[in-house]
Order: sequence, then C-alpha cells, then structure tokens
Amino acid sequence: MTADPGIVPIQRNKKVDDKIAEMTRKKTNNQQLSMMEYYSESDEDSDDYEGRISRRQLSNGKIEYREEFSVCLKCQSFRPPRAHHCRICNRCIRKMDHHCPWVNNCIGEFNQKYFLQFLSYILIISIYSIFIIIISWVYHDEFGSTGTFGPYGESGHHAKVLHTIFLSMESVLFGMFVLAVSCDQLQAIFNDETPIEMLQRRGYSRKRNPKTKYQMLEEICGQNIKWYMWLNPLYTNIKRTDVMYYPKETNVSVV
Repeated sequence: MTADPGIVPIQRNKKVDDKIAEMTRKKTNNQQLSMMEYYSESDEDSDDYEGRISRRQLSNGKIEYREEFSVCLKCQSFRPPRAHHCRICNRCIRKMDHHCPWVNNCIGEFNQKYFLQFLSYILIISIYSIFIIIISWVYHDEFGSTGTFGPYGESGHHAKVLHTIFLSMESVLFGMFVLAVSCDQLQAIFNDETPIEMLQRRGYSRKRNPKTKYQMLEEICGQNIKWYMWLNPLYTNIKRTDVMYYPKETNVSVV
C-alpha cells in the first residue's frame, strides 16, 4: 500500500510552458471557457488544470466524449487521461481513487491490488475474531482458562465478559467498515470508473467496457495466475501501460 500508486513523472518542455502561460492568462482575465472544450477536476480546483474533451458521434447516433491530455498547473506538467491531482501528495496520480489516511498514501493504478488485500485481511481477521468469541462461549469455563480461582477466590468470568464485549464491538465495526469500502472498490473496478471520474462525468453517458468482471479483476490483481493467489501480498506482474498512453486517449501529440 505504501508502494507507488502511479505518480505521473513531471515532464517540462516548451509546449508545457506555453500552455501554462496561456492558462495563467485566462485565469487572470477570468475568461469563461466553453464546457464542450474545457472542464475542471472539481469546483475547488477549477483553475488547477485544463483538459480537452473530444466529441465524436457514433454510428448509432449517440455522442461519445473522450478525455485527452491535460496540463496540471500545480505539477506544471502534462498529465495523461484518467490521472488526477492529489492535494495531499501534491502530485498527479494515474487512475486515482482516493487518498487513504489509514495508509497515508494515494490509492491508484499501481497499488489498488494491495489496498484490496489490506481490506480483505481486516475482514478475515474480523470474522475470525467473531468465530473465536463464539467458540469461547460454547466451551465456557466458569473459572477461566486455568480452571482455578485467583489468589482472592475470584474467577476470570468478569474479565472474559468485558473482553468479549470490546472484541465484538471492534470486530463488527471494522468488519462492516472494510466490507463497505471493499464493495465500493469492486464497483469502481467493475464499472472501470473511479469515484472522481464518476463525479466528473456530470450526466454524460459512460462508455461500457466490453471486458468481463473477471478480466477487470485480473488487470488489478494479476493475470495468468489462479484467483486464490490474489490474496498473496506478492508482486504479480500487473500490466503497467505507458504513462503517455491510455486506451481512452485520442491521438494527441505531447512532444
């Protein structure tokens, strides 16, 4: 989880400098940009970067919108499609899902598998804790695990009750939390759309990915291996596309 989430390397050249200067002038003059040509990452970051939306009419009459390369004012560099700027990391992250405070790192294209494993481990531990609690009460021992009284004639029953209450609350709360986050992560993977992209879409129809759900999971967790091996926290040669290329990219020259 602390691995590289997919940080976009900073690339500076004359074209980037010219684009940044142009965007700075537009920001100073408060020009209103057409929504069909430019859009912003969010209302708060409306002046942080500028991207183009290409419009193409399909054979069935529908209109398809595709994102092209953009320029990030904060990073002052080109940014490939589906990358977003993180205010905390202060860098652009490929397929950024969110910045997780629990691991103090962004969740992006390169470490999403490890984040899913982290959630799976916590869920398994929570279920195991509940199972241990049930077993301990099925085989209840009034005098505690030793079967004897303490030095003052007390038993371990009260301590066992307190331990059961706190462990049950902790297991249920953490289990429900990671289960909800896991469902959110799986939904994003199956839809091939991060939460940021879902908010950015703003009513546009999403292009359906022809791949199956299993194939989408393979792209995240590793290909050419058995599904039960996905739980191993090992590098599984996840396919990393060139930082300057994405399947959704249109033909745009950036050099």
